[in-house]
Amino acid sequence: MKAKTILNLLSVLFIASYGVAHAADTYTYSFTGPYYQYASPSWPDTNYTSQRVTFSFTVASQIGDNVTNTIITPISWSVSDGYESFNSQTANSTLLPLNVNSSSTGILEDVSFAAVLTGQSSPSLDFHGG
Repeated sequence: MKAKTILNLLSVLFIASYGVAHAADTYTYSFTGPYYQYASPSWPDTNYTSQRVTFSFTVASQIGDNVTNTIITPISWSVSDGYESFNSQTANSTLLPLNVNSSSTGILEDVSFAAVLTGQSSPSLDFHGG
């Protein structure tokens, strides 16, 4: 009887801890663009053909099916142009509206965003994805 009570208690603790962990789930979406084919003459690195834009963002719940032109607010995000990177924790960084569209099965088909880093001695970084 004592063993059964302990087993039941462990089952309740497992279910309770699983429920807490499950409630805290987050979902991260990532984008990796193609390698650059051209960079402006002011680009700081001449090896631009080995670089590309990467972007990821984390949300509290999955993006649903058939989402159309929906602006979402991520919990966190990060972006890189292959030369410099910044994220939601970087001072003076801003993610302008993140607009998403998804398919009938919830696959992201289009993500548009602009991430800006201001207040630097160098020019502002301004990424536009889509």
